[in-house]
Amino acid sequence: MEPPVQREAIRCLRANEEDAVALLLERLNHSLEQALMDYEDGADDTRGAYWYPMYLLAEFRAHEAFEPLAALLEHDEEYTDWLLGEAVTEDFACILASCAQPDNFIRLRELVFDNGYKRLMNRLAALEAACILYACGEVSHCDILQLLREALAQATKQKDRKMAAFIACSAVDIGMFEMKDEIRLLFEQGKVEQQIVGNWKMFARESRFEQTPASTLRKYKQDLYHRKIDNAISVIESWPGFKPTTKAPDNVLAVPQKAKEKQTYSGFASKAAPNDPCACGSGKKYKKCCMEY
Repeated sequence: MEPPVQREAIRCLRANEEDAVALLLERLNHSLEQALMDYEDGADDTRGAYWYPMYLLAEFRAHEAFEPLAALLEHDEEYTDWLLGEAVTEDFACILASCAQPDNFIRLRELVFDNGYKRLMNRLAALEAACILYACGEVSHCDILQLLREALAQATKQKDRKMAAFIACSAVDIGMFEMKDEIRLLFEQGKVEQQIVGNWKMFARESRFEQTPASTLRKYKQDLYHRKIDNAISVIESWPGFKPTTKAPDNVLAVPQKAKEKQTYSGFASKAAPNDPCACGSGKKYKKCCMEY
């Protein structure tokens, strides 16, 4: 039994991609405007009418969607968390990279550097999108290395140990092993939040510096959260209305089921490295799940 409505609607949109992009962009912009008004009015939850447009525009590589999506990261993290939930640290970077062109790397740089302390996850989403573009060959090695080094220097100057820890993870994830010595120095100086990434010995073991940068980058590209979205259905098939065993909500084309609130667990940092499976049982990597908590 195949769930009706959504799959068929998406197939129709795919068959008429040019017209669909214009329709989806209109839907996206309108729903984001409505969401902001809802948030300012104190709504407990978002209507979520932007979810399907975001994923489909990503699949269609709609470059026109990049700026409206990038602009979301300029808001305070409280708003983006209300709006996107877990997607801020998971799918949103993939969506952003899917809609980006190489020239948009400059905009991503601005988002990494220009946001304030209360936008950590937003800044990291922009950084992750830049890393995905690099993995896809759309950003040069020199440019991504410069971004990572400057972002790490800024985090160190601002004494932002959390940001430094996440940047260090991003650097080794994409094989920027030439940063090994400077990252190790920051560990030795206590400028990296070790509750997130552990001590240097643990971090170095997890980073597998003995491997080649090329093999590390290949592994990065195989991760679901480190690549562009090619098939929206494969990403959102767990939503209500796509699983035959799940009853769809009334407005199936607008509102996916909001991710359940994460449970938090104490003592993770001493037991789990960033790329280990998360102990909460989600099946995701620790850094993509409960590490922030």
